[in-house]
Amino acid sequence: MDFYTPSPADIAQRSPAERPFHKTGPELLDPAAGRIQRYAPKQEPEMSITGFLDVLGEQRELFLSVFLAVLILGGVYIFGTPKKYASTMELLVTNERSTPAISPGKTESTGAVQEVTEEQLNSEAEILKSADVLDGVVDPNWQLSKKPRTQQELALHEKAVGTLRKELRVTPVRRSYLLAVQLTTTDPYQSTQQLSHLLTSFLNEKRRLIQPAGLGQMFAQQADQYKAQWQAAQKDLSDFQQKQGMVSITDQEDLLQKQILATTTDLQTANADLAFTRDKIHGDIAQIKSTPERMTTRRTEIPDTGSVDQLHKELNDLEQRRAELLTKYRPDDRLVQQTDSEIRQANSALHDTLTFHSAETASDINPTWQLAQQDLSENNARLSALAGRSKELQEEIADLNGKLKTIEDKSGAYDALQHRVAELDQNYQLYLQKRDEAQMAEVMNEHQVLNVAVAQRPTFSPIPVSPRPLRDGVLTVGSGLLLASFIVFLVHNSRQSPQERLLEFETVHRYPVLVRESSSAHESTEPDASLQSNSDA
Repeated sequence: MDFYTPSPADIAQRSPAERPFHKTGPELLDPAAGRIQRYAPKQEPEMSITGFLDVLGEQRELFLSVFLAVLILGGVYIFGTPKKYASTMELLVTNERSTPAISPGKTESTGAVQEVTEEQLNSEAEILKSADVLDGVVDPNWQLSKKPRTQQELALHEKAVGTLRKELRVTPVRRSYLLAVQLTTTDPYQSTQQLSHLLTSFLNEKRRLIQPAGLGQMFAQQADQYKAQWQAAQKDLSDFQQKQGMVSITDQEDLLQKQILATTTDLQTANADLAFTRDKIHGDIAQIKSTPERMTTRRTEIPDTGSVDQLHKELNDLEQRRAELLTKYRPDDRLVQQTDSEIRQANSALHDTLTFHSAETASDINPTWQLAQQDLSENNARLSALAGRSKELQEEIADLNGKLKTIEDKSGAYDALQHRVAELDQNYQLYLQKRDEAQMAEVMNEHQVLNVAVAQRPTFSPIPVSPRPLRDGVLTVGSGLLLASFIVFLVHNSRQSPQERLLEFETVHRYPVLVRESSSAHESTEPDASLQSNSDA
């Protein structure tokens, strides 16, 4: 390709629309037709239905081939696949019956029904798909038979169990305690029948898990064994009582222990009262020291009325005298000023006399101090009585403990025998309770009182679940159209020329692209004469 550099005069002659695309750099001598037009603002390409149909018309053989292939495959699936029928049922998982713990201790019942958890739902679903349950569906006598089986029988049985597990679907229903169970086979009657067998096998497995076989018989044997041991221990205790002459030793010990307990309680009460009384005595003494013996009961204040009257009279005379002087003299006269000074002195004396009062005070004995003295006397007397009571109770407790020790020294062997009788009796009662619980559990199992209830029994449906001609036919046609259109689009794009790809690239990036052309293409294109002359110059 040949390039040239335009002169400033050429650049000045260009239109304003061309200047943003042509700078002062080199340019092509022979630009392709419409190349400058590509630099103008372009509109985004739009896909029309007509263009799409044109592309499909060009590749109609490919489109029809792919579409017919999909239709053939869909027809083979719809009309060549055996029909499958489904039977469904629903199981409700609850916690109304708790699983008893097999332990030597006493079984305690909580009484409250706990909420079913997600783990319990998943556990029930796994039990439904377990080998023990499916074995009972394929062959009810498979686990009961003890004869050895051949390798072929084992392989056939495992294949049947695998097929049943594959066709079985157990799904927890969302936001509920339900399990949705679906079994699919090629016969609707077989689906319902096998699902019924599955339900029976599952309930039998639940009974076995809740109540192992022979549990009630084991507890009954243990109860009979402890009963015999308890009766033998009672006979030994009776023989020992007759030999030692101890008939009511337990009652004597209980009586002495009750007396010791009551006396100890009285002693603790007496000691508490004794300490409380001592604290009250200390409080009374402190109050007596801080409280005065006598207190003021009445206080009377008396004003000096004689001096007040006299000063009022004197002040009145001075004011009258000042009024007379003012009729004869001026206010700044010496006699008038002297009278004013005497009036001020009289007012000051009157004010001092009004603020002065004489008081009369009366006192009596303080009642608080008197009550404290009385409480102190009473508490001192009570303190002496409580001290004597405490000493007497201590002597009584020591005497009762001596009697109890004498009886305990004689009753060591008796207590050991009695303890053994009580222990054997407790074990006997415990296993009686467990035996009754096991019998009750067996009765509940017989009546199918389990933590799983049948919310919906196996259903029968003559309508196949797969294939469904209408639904599968619509899906086949839609899939064929989409797949054929997609393949035609890929083939159409792969057959574009390099110039079309270059044009699309420039359209997207909005920048010119320089490519190297072959020499034959360059020779077939003759440059313009004017441009060639400029290049020679």
